[in-house]
Amino acid sequence: MGASIDAMFGQTTAYNALLSREFNMVTPGNALKWDAVHPSRATYNYSRPDAMLTFAQQNGMKMRGHTLAWLNSQMPNWLIGGASG
Repeated sequence: MGASIDAMFGQTTAYNALLSREFNMVTPGNALKWDAVHPSRATYNYSRPDAMLTFAQQNGMKMRGHTLAWLNSQMPNWLIGGASG
């Protein structure tokens, strides 16, 4: 059984212990969405999803990717606004 993780992930050891004890899969809630991983045209940031994947691997869990393109929200401004970023 999996859990959607995001805001609370990494905030407390108790939360992470609960995840690793009760679940065998995690899904980043927002950390893999386009605005998070590609905030500007020339910038990529995978630090948060990488930390989630490392946590999953260290605890014998799987990680399921979540939608990259979430229409109507969480698209980077440089993309929807046409800015050069």
